[in-house]
Amino acid sequence: MLYNVVIAIVFGRKALIFNLFLSLITTLMFETVNYIEHYGLERKLLEGTTDVYESVKITHSWNAP
Repeated sequence: MLYNVVIAIVFGRKALIFNLFLSLITTLMFETVNYIEHYGLERKLLEGTTDVYESVKITHSWNAP
């Protein structure tokens, strides 16, 4: 919030609008990539349990050891 106030004071209203638009586009791109990378990655429940899942493997996460 303070960042946007400083942008508006120093550079003006047009710069503030541009910054807000750029922030929106950046956030949408980040969330889109995050969704695409993680869509469909699931772990199976272990047999005979209701809340215990198999260990995380490379196929379950982008940052698995």
